[in-house]
Amino acid sequence: MEDQAGAANAEENEAAIQHEEIEAAIQHEEIEAAIQHEEIEAAIQHEEIEAAIQHEEIEAAIESCLNRWIESRGNRWMRAA
Repeated sequence: MEDQAGAANAEENEAAIQHEEIEAAIQHEEIEAAIQHEEIEAAIQHEEIEAAIQHEEIEAAIESCLNRWIESRGNRWMRAA
């Protein structure tokens, strides 16, 4: 009888250990997923910043071209007058 009780107790302990290992594995996977999510968020944010910088550079280049064009037109009009 004691042998059966001891075997049952050992099985319960083994099941509890396996349950804890499964819980730990799930938690590890959740942490990994959270880290990957953060890395993806950071990459997206980096891309958005890069796009904003490029947008600003393009706007500055367009403004510079427009200013040169306006100046060249102004110089032509002044010479014509």
